[in-house]
Amino acid sequence: MVAFIAMGHDKRLATQLRRRTPEKNLHRLEAWGGWAGSLAAQLLLRHKTRKASYQRIYRPIALGWVTACAVVGTLHLLQRFYI
Repeated sequence: MVAFIAMGHDKRLATQLRRRTPEKNLHRLEAWGGWAGSLAAQLLLRHKTRKASYQRIYRPIALGWVTACAVVGTLHLLQRFYI
């Protein structure tokens, strides 16, 4: 939720031609777990979707979280049914 709000705030600042939120701060929120909120903001607000330099950092963060969730979920299922 925090990453979604931060992306929305940055989008508002961009449309008002005001000083923007540094991308490193947005990426930090994504790395702390806000990758899904950031994705939702990108899709719903159409913000930062075409900026290649932003996506080059965002995508590995999101992929890492998805991979970690898949591994933890698989281990949980294996533990539940086979141990």
